[in-house]
Amino acid sequence: MSRRLLVPLLVLPVVCVTALCAATDSEEPISRRTLPNGLHLTAVHDPLTDIAAFHLALDLSPADIPQDEAGIREIVQQLVLDELRLALSDDGKLSSIRDAIEAGGSISVSADTEYVEAQASLPSEMLSTALETVADMLFGPQQFTDQQLAAAKAKVVNAYERSLHAAADQTYRLFRRALLGKSPLTQDLSVILTGVAAIRPSDIAACRESFYVPARAYLTVVSPLSDQEMVALVERVFGQYQGGTEAAIVRDVRPLAESAVRVGSGKDLAQASLIIGVPLPPYGTRGFVAGQVAYMLLAGKGGRVSSDPMLRQGFGLILPRAMLEQRPPFEVIPPSPMSVPFIGVHIVANPDYIEDARIQVLGHVGAIRRGEFTDQELQSAKDQLINQYALAGKTYLARAQLVNLNALFGGDPQLASDFPAAVASITADDVVKVAAEQFAHHAIGVQMPAN
Repeated sequence: MSRRLLVPLLVLPVVCVTALCAATDSEEPISRRTLPNGLHLTAVHDPLTDIAAFHLALDLSPADIPQDEAGIREIVQQLVLDELRLALSDDGKLSSIRDAIEAGGSISVSADTEYVEAQASLPSEMLSTALETVADMLFGPQQFTDQQLAAAKAKVVNAYERSLHAAADQTYRLFRRALLGKSPLTQDLSVILTGVAAIRPSDIAACRESFYVPARAYLTVVSPLSDQEMVALVERVFGQYQGGTEAAIVRDVRPLAESAVRVGSGKDLAQASLIIGVPLPPYGTRGFVAGQVAYMLLAGKGGRVSSDPMLRQGFGLILPRAMLEQRPPFEVIPPSPMSVPFIGVHIVANPDYIEDARIQVLGHVGAIRRGEFTDQELQSAKDQLINQYALAGKTYLARAQLVNLNALFGGDPQLASDFPAAVASITADDVVKVAAEQFAHHAIGVQMPAN
């Protein structure tokens, strides 16, 4: 279930895993430093590759944006995306790297729920060009015409309107409202669309001047360049831009004070769509690692939820067995980097059976709170988590993204240096403690057929 509304351009698939974002090999030379203008750089040196990959994340969420300018992040990213498309055209300044992209490379920009990002994976000799392009598009003095703004608005509005007809997207929004309450991170679509309609070119310029600055940026580069060479390159490319003075808003992370439900209706729905979830400790902490182990106990191979026959046959659904076996009517949502990470289960069910589905899922969650798992099940969950982590870093782009999001969301560097060892050290008591503290309350988003 993607949280992006803007479709990235020419992007390689990035593995979504439940691992703490970190380097895949604790022996790899990794250096972190902050440039004079505030840009946070992580350089990962890999002398055995001729590929370079980078991930740049800007700490910018709806919580930072005034409500009357809701949606301006997405508008700016769409404008940048349109600029990138032009740069990749036949006579554009990036036409020289099109062959590399067509051969499997990538360069893209997009907006996520709590940050905006740019990323690329290309032959290392093209790294400088890609970095210069992204830096100029994000931090340079870009001027956009009324026509460009109108085109970007139309694309963003169209993307949001399409999401209105996607049951999973709508259910996810309802769930986020239940999980986070009246948070700026959970703006209603009507607020966003109203904000988008009112945005002017001067608003775009002011937003970029305040928020699209290196001091908010986290950049991770994986390349064969040495630490000194990488720092020199990044300082040359990004050092010319002013850091900015507007501090990012610190988002308060706390567990649910009480269980909450948000309900909506969908006129095109034939069945009910619901997401049931529980929060986890802050991203990158030892408690979060224990929460990831709890996720694997629920969703891994042989996990309580993934192997539950009642969930797999659907609640009140009349569908052919072959269809149910091919695509079970539920999906477990893994923990992701965000202010309030969570474990969720998305279920499609007959509307008359949503209470049965709720009881079934929360029964498994409660079993983890009570420590109802064996030593063998715990070890299997930890092994699966470590294996997923190892697989996630097989591409250079995924490795750069994992390391960078760990930096953005404040992951503990000591844990990040050796994630497998951190997982191996998690005990049954650690899992039960996290579950007891975090799983006492749950959030539910549910959509019912309009009739």
